[in-house]
Amino acid sequence: MNKGDIWLLIVFLAIASLLFIFAKFSPSPHEKYLTIKMKDEVAHQIKLPYYGELVLPSLSGDVTVEISGEIARIKSSPCKNQFCVRQGFIKPGGPPSICLPERIMLEITGDKESYDALTR
Repeated sequence: MNKGDIWLLIVFLAIASLLFIFAKFSPSPHEKYLTIKMKDEVAHQIKLPYYGELVLPSLSGDVTVEISGEIARIKSSPCKNQFCVRQGFIKPGGPPSICLPERIMLEITGDKESYDALTR
């Protein structure tokens, strides 16, 4: 290896390092949010990933929402049939979780519009 090769290698490594740092620490163009609607109004909007539980007062008791990274579910609800609890976790691009008796809806949305299907 001569001096020219060494300088070329140093410049290449410097550019690769800068690109890696830029890609690692720049904000994601597709940020995701958990949107919680209560009585048809947005009650909470939580930036994902997030870990924790949220207790929401509802019509007949408290509804517990569990958030684990980029997925969420209704963990417990005072409603009779527990369909919303049995639905399990929702994920980005999937259907929302709805508790009709308590009028609560969980939906994972992004800052960009997502499409169900594209047609021509």
